[in-house]
Amino acid sequence: MNSNVGKIPSDVWSKKYFDLTLIQSATDYYWAAFSIFLFCAIVYPIISIFSSPPKRFFYYVYSITCMVSAIVYFSMAGELGYTLVNLTTSTWFRGVRVVYFVRYIQWMINFPLVISSIFYLAGVSFMRTVVTVFHIWLCFACLLAAAMTVSIHRWGFYAFSLVGYACAMLHTYLTYKHDIQPLKRKAKVGFLCSIIYFFVIWALYFVSWGFCEGIGYPLPIGEAVFYSVLDFLEFPVFGTIFSWMIDLVGIHRFSKTYLRSFQTDNQEAVKLNVITEAESPKEKEETSYTNNNSNLSINETPAR
Repeated sequence: MNSNVGKIPSDVWSKKYFDLTLIQSATDYYWAAFSIFLFCAIVYPIISIFSSPPKRFFYYVYSITCMVSAIVYFSMAGELGYTLVNLTTSTWFRGVRVVYFVRYIQWMINFPLVISSIFYLAGVSFMRTVVTVFHIWLCFACLLAAAMTVSIHRWGFYAFSLVGYACAMLHTYLTYKHDIQPLKRKAKVGFLCSIIYFFVIWALYFVSWGFCEGIGYPLPIGEAVFYSVLDFLEFPVFGTIFSWMIDLVGIHRFSKTYLRSFQTDNQEAVKLNVITEAESPKEKEETSYTNNNSNLSINETPAR
């Protein structure tokens, strides 16, 4: 990458690559997106102070995703962290295109954090989580390779990226089929809704890539809006919805392994009596009522 790239738009680069001057219209938007992500990264830890101890871990995770996004958008707003790709084989656009590689670094950090937080709450095994994270890395590594490729072979890397997405989705479905079934019904529904939201928004990234880096059709401001909206929906908005889902379902209905490990490591949870019981009082009464009925039926024997 040329050393003058970080100084765009300059007179030299404006004359040689006129299309690069269009990125100036997107820098102001990137500054606004940076402010929003930074605000979310600060607000999440503050909210965690007023939440129950078992939920604080998830607020910290999504605060990290927002902070990573803020750093990436700071780089893009400062016209850093990108390279130039000559799209000579594109149908819609022929010329030099700006590709922000820092954006792919953001995705390779944030997407595994999001899926790991969902799996961790549901008590999915470590190896299953690692396999899913590997597929996520494969997906975005191939997508970055496709963005850096100037020939028609970029669509081959794009296809490999879709394979990584399909493998991650298939492995998540198998995880739901085998590991999530022992959970309560509400917990299974909450897990399924979270996964569906996660993968639907993820699929929209491929649509955005196909238009932006694929054929280079939208202007840089359109690319900035498209990706930033998806990032906002996938990280801060998803974190808020996920936290609301935990409150709606009840954290006690999820993995007992997570709750017990948290209880043994955090004495504050024991003092507040947050997770001393694996079941809610209503479920406990129903269980005791069922056991009493079964004992009565056993003790009652017909008279002879």
